[in-house]
Amino acid sequence: MHLREFRQISLTGALTPDVQARDNDYDSLTAMLKTEPTPGYAVVPVDSHEYGFQMAAGTHPFYQNMPDVRVR
Repeated sequence: MHLREFRQISLTGALTPDVQARDNDYDSLTAMLKTEPTPGYAVVPVDSHEYGFQMAAGTHPFYQNMPDVRVR
């Protein structure tokens, strides 16, 4: 079950009467999420100023010069 469908179900298992309002809420929530991590930046909470900065900034300018520190 997808999140959108799950959010439309009430505790009784029936569809809630305000489905359109829930759809709008879901759309606004998903619109503020990044589709991929921002290369070169640390993970930050979605409601932080840093998150908004990362969305606008894109890849860190020094990302290409950073050492590969992945665990193998």
